[in-house]
Amino acid sequence: MKKINKESFRNYLNDVYQLKITFYEEFNEFVCFFEIDCFSEDCKHKLSIEVSDENIKFGAVTKEPSIDFSLYDFVIETNKEAEEFVEQINEFGWPKEFK
Repeated sequence: MKKINKESFRNYLNDVYQLKITFYEEFNEFVCFFEIDCFSEDCKHKLSIEVSDENIKFGAVTKEPSIDFSLYDFVIETNKEAEEFVEQINEFGWPKEFK
C-alpha cells in the first residue's frame, strides 16, 4: 500500500522552491530525485531528496560532483511529516553539521 503521494509532494516542492530546484529526475515509476539549492549562498551543499511510494529521504550533498554512499540522513514516511521537515529546513536550516 502506498504511503507517499509522489505527485502531491512534487507539487509541494515546486510551490516552495520553484527556481531553486536544480535537478529533477523520475528514475522509474516508483522513484524520483530532486536536488535543491536552498541553503545560504556561500554554502557548499544542496538538499537532495529521493521520493518513493514508501518514504521520502533527505540528505545534504556537496554542490561539486562526488560519490557519497551514505547519501540520506533522514527517512520520512508521510507527506505531512516531509512537508513539516521542509518547513523546518527553510526556517532553521539543515539540522546537522555539513561534512
